[in-house]
Amino acid sequence: MNHKGIELQFHWIFIMVAGALILTFFTTIANKQYNIAVQKSEYQLVNNLETLFSVALKTPNTVNELRVSSPIEFKCTEYGCKYKVENAELPFYNKLIFSAQKQEGDLKLWTLDFEKPFRVATILLISSSETKYYLVYSDETEADKLMSRIPQGMNVEKIQKGNEQNIPYSGEKQTRFVYYLTQREQIHNSFNEKNVDAVELSQGIVTFYDEDSTSTSSYSQDDASIFAAIFSANKEMYEYQMKKLFKRTADVAEVYKKRTENLLTSTCLYNSAEIQKVIDITTPQEINQFSQLSTQASILKTENERIINQGCPEIY
Repeated sequence: MNHKGIELQFHWIFIMVAGALILTFFTTIANKQYNIAVQKSEYQLVNNLETLFSVALKTPNTVNELRVSSPIEFKCTEYGCKYKVENAELPFYNKLIFSAQKQEGDLKLWTLDFEKPFRVATILLISSSETKYYLVYSDETEADKLMSRIPQGMNVEKIQKGNEQNIPYSGEKQTRFVYYLTQREQIHNSFNEKNVDAVELSQGIVTFYDEDSTSTSSYSQDDASIFAAIFSANKEMYEYQMKKLFKRTADVAEVYKKRTENLLTSTCLYNSAEIQKVIDITTPQEINQFSQLSTQASILKTENERIINQGCPEIY
């Protein structure tokens, strides 16, 4: 091969290598731009959820509908809670959210007031078309009372105890069996290897069951704490959020205690000690004090009615 032929071959090799490098360069740039666009879209969705959750929480005792195009993950540890879409995530901040670990499709956002006995905060309960809840009961009267307080569309169905073994898997991505005032039983074998768990509520104790563990906590006989337990992904979410509610209860009680001290007169005798008991119970943020808190809330409610009947300004 002559010198001119060698130069020509080298020339074409150089063009091919340079072309490959240029193509790789632009492909890399395009991929980076695509990844940036995807990340921007994910963060935009998370920020939109933040806004929608905030708006929903401003109106208690309502149900809002939301359709999401990407799955949302909700997760809590002892250090905090967050929700996540793909790689974008945000903490709950001060929002009191109770949800299954993953939500997708058509969502229902249900807000409820937490009162002990005064209004403390609004909580947000999230359900979806892809999560099925079976309320298992032995006392139909109590089950009907609970069901009557659940808005339509929350995907909750009641079944009598013993019949859960006859209920086959119906295709939802998540299923939870809620044993209300009764004990957990065996379920239909079609749920084997499906995403299914259970929660049991009885005598002030809530027990969370999943594939690997069993854990317990406490609840009280009010809508907010019962439904928070039903819709919480696990004990970690339930307890972390309930501890925040206990802290807020103590903070609000402090405000009402100062109010009664300022309103105290010779004719209007306020018993601020009853409010102080609420503060003492909730300040340690021990969830196992739920029964004591409920009892004290009832006492304080009676005290508020007494002071109103005397023609004095209410405590709360």
